[in-house]
Amino acid sequence: MHKDDRQNPASSSEDAQQPRANRRREFLENLGRVAGAGATYAAMTGLGLLNVPAHASGRSTLLPHVDDLSDQVGKGHSVAIVGAGITGLTLAYELSRLGFSVTVLEASARPGGRSHTVRGGDRLQEYGGVQEVRWDKEPHLYANMGPARIPYHHQTIIGYCKAFGVPLEVFVNENRGALIYESRAFGGNPVENRYFVHSTRGWVSELLAKAVNRQALDDVLSNEDKEKLLVMLKGYGELDAQYQYPGASRAGYRVTPGAGLVAGELNPRASLHDLLSSEFAKSNLSFTEEWNQAATMLQPVGGMDRIVQAFVKRVGQHIRYDSPVTSLRKLGDRARVTYRSQGEERALEVDFAIATVPFPAFAKVPNDFSPAHQAAMQSCHYTQAAKVAFQADRRFWEEDLHIYGGISWTDQDIGQMWYPSGALMGRKGIVMGAYIRDDSVGTRYAAMSFPERIEGALQCGEQIHPRYRNEVKQGVSVCWPQVPYADGGWAVWSDAARAEHYPVLTRPDGALYLAGDQISYLPGWQEGSVLSAHAVAAALVERVSARAAA
Repeated sequence: MHKDDRQNPASSSEDAQQPRANRRREFLENLGRVAGAGATYAAMTGLGLLNVPAHASGRSTLLPHVDDLSDQVGKGHSVAIVGAGITGLTLAYELSRLGFSVTVLEASARPGGRSHTVRGGDRLQEYGGVQEVRWDKEPHLYANMGPARIPYHHQTIIGYCKAFGVPLEVFVNENRGALIYESRAFGGNPVENRYFVHSTRGWVSELLAKAVNRQALDDVLSNEDKEKLLVMLKGYGELDAQYQYPGASRAGYRVTPGAGLVAGELNPRASLHDLLSSEFAKSNLSFTEEWNQAATMLQPVGGMDRIVQAFVKRVGQHIRYDSPVTSLRKLGDRARVTYRSQGEERALEVDFAIATVPFPAFAKVPNDFSPAHQAAMQSCHYTQAAKVAFQADRRFWEEDLHIYGGISWTDQDIGQMWYPSGALMGRKGIVMGAYIRDDSVGTRYAAMSFPERIEGALQCGEQIHPRYRNEVKQGVSVCWPQVPYADGGWAVWSDAARAEHYPVLTRPDGALYLAGDQISYLPGWQEGSVLSAHAVAAALVERVSARAAA
């Protein structure tokens, strides 16, 4: 931060013998000894030494970290950060503002890590080769091949967007007009989301009402409760006077209501057998009710990498690109990091080193983390996630089916099809033609050639939109297990691994630290990345403050 951007500190005459920075360090050190890093972090945010999430501060921007140069508690200490993903960028931003000397070593030629927004002219590198993205170069023609949505309650990453001036817009996570295609249900025909969801509610309500009226729940419900429940079910399921689900307006119309004598014609009542035969009903019916998927979801206008670019604007001078780390070693109470740059082996000796890359990629780097840390990293599974995206010169989903954003679901390999939430009613658009989260399918797609992936996605897409192959073009794919320096999607912790191994990763090993969304309870989310970065930043401040006071 430039000095002109900071407020002048209030003067003090009575405590002139003890500079304020020293008093703060002593306070933080004593607090850390008594209450640990968590309390120290809270105190640091209260003092304005670390950013405060918007939901806690009530502010629309991040608080300044320091009042004057004397408060830069990290001054005189050096840090090497492995990886310029969201975690590494956050650490670079926070630690440099606290006075640390920061170097970010990024193995690839671009920042962002798995936060990768693809546009026309880009080249996608995988172990199997390179794909050229031949989309038209227009602002709204992009695809977020990594993180693509931000829940409304992820207020720390949203706080950075506010502070950095990154505009957000609504991401349509669920659209009642989008489609569900199940090969074993509804005669193999796609149906609208609203038809599926509201038919399910109607049938469940009818069956529960029958159970109530047949006294099957008398052992748990009083007469008064039964009456109240029946009223609730009638409204919730749109039941008739006999508490039966006849098919209703919420499930949509075969002929839509109009003017004059066009009253409309309801869709026929869905078969309970079709609903129960559906994979969507088993696993994804409640998807958008989940904590991290419920409305309102957000996205940066113009692509998720707008956040990356905003960080780089502030910390770009600290980043060394095309610099893959070749070893991470302890050097007494310090650290030594070797890396390749311009064909040469180079080394950094620093006070602290922080590895932020996904564990499958970091496993390839010789390092001095303890056996317990190694075992913990190995216990963490990473998804075999993949995405495929296409350009469409006509927004057929909007023009033909009135689908404005949202997701269509299928039991086919592609799993999901996403429609863009931005630039609605424009001429062209990018369709996410596959979002593969199933490990077995992802592994299979990762082994395919690039053309085979595109053909597979086209065949699946034709089941949802019959003219799909004729409407889309220039498909590109990203299979994250095949992406160098990622080697996987996002972390998935089993309950056993969380209990036995995860706590080890939250602790440093000498001068070596780990950070990333995988070391949070929000793996796969940028919020987990920034919160992990904050936790490590707080730990470093506590550590150097203790040294200064010793």
